Amino acid sequence: DFVLGQSGEKHARFRKLLSVAYSREVASPWVPELVSSVREHVRTWPTDGTVGVMEQVQELAFEQYCQVMC
Repeated sequence: DFVLGQSGEKHARFRKLLSVAYSREVASPWVPELVSSVREHVRTWPTDGTVGVMEQVQELAFEQYCQVMC
């Protein structure tokens, strides 16, 4: 289960849980590292094809959540 793939009550519950990690107070010091992780992640994408956006966003969001919360 992933917050972006949910709707209704389940989405609201996931969003509330994740809101702590992405709050301005918690995330602000991490912005340079979060931007860097996005850049690194995007560099792995093929330049001559398509990318499954939901899968990529899920991986990146989990990676960033772990960076901020660990």
